[in-house]
Parts: sequence; structure tokens; C-alpha cells
Amino acid sequence: MRLETSLHRIRLVHFRVHTLTIFRPGRKEMKTIDAASDLPESSLRSRRKFLKETGLAVAAGAAVLVGCAPTAPTPEQVIKEVEVTRQVEVEATRQVEVEVPQEIPASPWQYVELDVEEVRKRGHEGYYRGDCCFGAFVGILEALKDKVGFPFTQIPAEMMGFGAGGVSGWGTTCGALIGAAAAINLVTEKDLARKIVSELLGKYSVTPFPSETSNNYAVNHEFLVTEYKSDKALPQSVSNSPLCHVSVTEWCKAAGIASKTPERAERCGRLAGDVAAMAAELLNANLAAAFVPAFQFSQEAQGCMSCHTLGDNFAAGNFIQGKGECLSCHEPHQ
Repeated sequence: MRLETSLHRIRLVHFRVHTLTIFRPGRKEMKTIDAASDLPESSLRSRRKFLKETGLAVAAGAAVLVGCAPTAPTPEQVIKEVEVTRQVEVEATRQVEVEVPQEIPASPWQYVELDVEEVRKRGHEGYYRGDCCFGAFVGILEALKDKVGFPFTQIPAEMMGFGAGGVSGWGTTCGALIGAAAAINLVTEKDLARKIVSELLGKYSVTPFPSETSNNYAVNHEFLVTEYKSDKALPQSVSNSPLCHVSVTEWCKAAGIASKTPERAERCGRLAGDVAAMAAELLNANLAAAFVPAFQFSQEAQGCMSCHTLGDNFAAGNFIQGKGECLSCHEPHQ
């Protein structure tokens, strides 16, 4: 309760209270009454009726404190009207600091040189949190969050969960490639991003996975996880394709291990870290103005694509969209 005094009015303001303590001047006693029943809401009481019911007397310009019984002047000297309000809204003006959101800039965003091995370890750990696409993406994204901060802090990495198993288990493009390509696309302009991503897919197709580096990290427990799906040195395989279906199948056949096993899952976790590291190497090279596309298809694939390519001559074989090592799936023909 707050007590405001003036020469003409005493205002008793209640803040959601249920009792009111009354001091009777000249007596060593006090009385507690129920505010809800004894004091009707927003009522005006005459001086005589109020004094009769409560015996309240207030010194002019002073508040009566608990434990004190000051000598009070007669009510006629100070009291004209008493307004008792059981509950009121109190308005206050206060300064509030409002954080103004930063505007998200258009891409490409700032890229800084990253530690490739840190990215590899982050990508492997990310696989344990959200599979291959998420893992490769956060391997780069979270490193940039730490080094650059905004706007990389605004990206919900969980959006990359769709890419697991070659897009929701369909075995299309390897999810690790999708995640790494998304990160590349954030920090490079469109035409350059396509060149770097194309180089990434080409290198992936001819690289033995998991890498020796990742195998050593697992054996020596140098990855960021505390419990491993497998901490053995795993067999390697070359897919000759960026497709998840081909990559996993070729590895399982080379290792003699079924696809639904901890070892196969660990293989893909290490691969996610390896692909994130490979993408970071390409981005670092581009930052240093040293990126030069180097991947070339085999002579057989180049022969196929001399006819079977994107074009407007159907009779000449221009009825396909794509590129790759054709003979990994198709039989050769004259």
C-alpha cells in the first residue's frame, strides 16, 4: 500500500492486497480488516463515516509507520476526502533499450582462412549430431561462426538434415557433398561457387574414403566425440561417383561389411569430416587467389560426353543432363 498525503486529500492505493492495517490514534493497538469486504472498490467515504469505521487519523503531510503512534491533529485540519481504491493500474514511464536486429547481408558473405583439420573434426562430430549433410555443413559453418560471427550466427544448421543418406535415404548426391556445397555457396559468388563445387564433386569421386587422416584420428581418439561408433582403422574405397548409393555400395563391397552396421555409419561420419575439410582447402585456396580447377574426367568419360551432353541435337546424342564417370553405371557402346 502507498500513502499519498496533501492538505486536501489522502489517497490509499492498494496493489492487489487483501488486508489493511488500521492504527487508532491515542491507543496502543491496531486492527487488521479485510480490504475486499470492508473497503468497497472505488468508494468515496465521508470523513465522519470513515472515522467511525476505522478510527484512522493521519498527521498532515506525514505517513503513519508501523510501530509508531504519533500525536495526530484533528481530522478536520487535514482531511477533506478519502478515496480508497482496492486495485488500480499504475502507469510508469521508463526508458527501455531495444535491440535493433542487424540486417542480413546479401551473399556472398565474408570468408576467412580456416584450419582444415579443425573443420575435419567438426564435420565428423556434426555427423554424430545430424548425419552427413548436416555434419559437412556445420564443419565449415561453425568454424566461421567462431571466427567471423554475424551473419553466420543466424543460420539454423538443422535445415540441412534433409540431405542425410543422399537426400532422405534416396541415395542420390552424397549428403556430405550437399552440405559442403551449401557452405561454399554462402561465401562465393554464383559462377565461382559452381566451379569450386564442381571441383569438389570431381575430387570426391576419385578420393579413397575414409582418409588416412580420419582413420588415425579415430584410432587415437583425436576426434571431438567421446564415444565412437567404431574406433578401428576402416577400409578405404573409391566411388568414381558423387552418388551416395554408389559410394556406400562400393565401400561395403570393398570392406565386406553390411550397410546397416556401426562400421558403415562411422565410415560416413569420417567421410563427412573429410569432405568438409576438402571444401575448406578449396575455399582457402580461393581466398589466396590460388584456386585452379584441376579435376579431369577419364578418357572414357570424355569420349562419352563428346556426344552425350547438354545440347540441341537429339540425333547426335544430346539428350542427357549431367556429367560423371559414365562407365561406373553404363555399358560402353560404339
